[in-house]
Amino acid sequence: MDDRMERGRQVATSLFAEGGVRLPAPPEIARDWGRFTLSTAMGDVWARPGLGLRERGLVTIAALTALGWSHELRLHLQAARKLGWSRAELCEAIWHLAIYAGFPAAVEGMRAAQEVFAQEESLEAGGDVAAE
Repeated sequence: MDDRMERGRQVATSLFAEGGVRLPAPPEIARDWGRFTLSTAMGDVWARPGLGLRERGLVTIAALTALGWSHELRLHLQAARKLGWSRAELCEAIWHLAIYAGFPAAVEGMRAAQEVFAQEESLEAGGDVAAE
């Protein structure tokens, strides 16, 4: 395995469940798509030395909130909790985006945060909530 893949695997494990997240792709390209995202997004970009994983996580949450990409936002909110961001800090970051990304984007971000936090509470209470 090359260094990029190994770095990517380490980052993905830090952010997500063991083994990372499988991004959707048709079976004809699924293996190559997985290698591309793991080596490029995780191994090249997320593993760069200029920012830590926590900071990259918050930047990613801001971008996904601003763009309205709520499915990916939920995944990265879960990752941010794993990286030590508190619920209050994440809500403040999303709130801050209301003036820069627009109120509707922040509302959608808050909705995603609410769903992630509810799932977290259910799991802590011993519930079985399937991830979307």
